Amino acid sequence: MTPFAPAKLAPLLLTACTLQTAAPEIPTAAGVPVLHAIHDERLQQLMDEMNHLMFERMRTELELDRDRRRKTKAIAETAGAMLETLDLLPARLPQLGLRENERIVFLTLADALKGRTQTLEIQAKRNAVDSLPGTLEEIRSTCEGCHRLFRQRSLFPERAP
Repeated sequence: MTPFAPAKLAPLLLTACTLQTAAPEIPTAAGVPVLHAIHDERLQQLMDEMNHLMFERMRTELELDRDRRRKTKAIAETAGAMLETLDLLPARLPQLGLRENERIVFLTLADALKGRTQTLEIQAKRNAVDSLPGTLEEIRSTCEGCHRLFRQRSLFPERAP
């Protein structure tokens, strides 16, 4: 008895893998293709196409995680840039010509915006994606509140436009 030799089997396996299989024959009855066999073959083709389309477009969990991390990194970087800009807001107060009560409200809103933006930056750096939408909503609300007050001047009627 000779010892098992995988090297001798390799050519046989490679040959078997390269053989083309013929398309299955469609059964006929009196020389006419049987209708259900034609539909079965077409159905199989359509299912193969559907599988290809579905799995071609489905991203893996690793791909989704990589994209999520890339986006949260971009959010953190943008929040950092916002913080740099927010640090400059108090220096702009003299140009705005605000009264003392307006200055207090403006600085309070600017501090709130800065705090929420810092929170957003920390959440994004930690990849806490579930927290981001709520924090972004808080930032948006703070911006809108400030703009309502100081761009439309609706809450300071004593101030002439």
